[in-house]
Amino acid sequence: MDALDANDNMLALAKEKNVYGRLIQDFLGTNRLDVEDGGFVVISMREVNLRKVPEYRNLEPRMAALQSEGCWEQVSRDMFPDYCEGEEGIMFVYRVC
Repeated sequence: MDALDANDNMLALAKEKNVYGRLIQDFLGTNRLDVEDGGFVVISMREVNLRKVPEYRNLEPRMAALQSEGCWEQVSRDMFPDYCEGEEGIMFVYRVC
């Protein structure tokens, strides 16, 4: 399992867990992510971020565009309670094509 994050501080925290094979610093954008075909991309966060954080407001439309372009297919989109500090969480799972 690999860790992918644009933030080097978050990757440093991931490294401390000592469970990830690779730490990949990259953004979800027009570039091709360093993920093998058939691999999974899992994105989890507080659901409120999709509405309140300007950088995340276009995340779902961008993920949908990547699916339309044949880059990946959505496996699931789930919400769950008490993800972080009493806030609901949301998790997206995609399979890379």
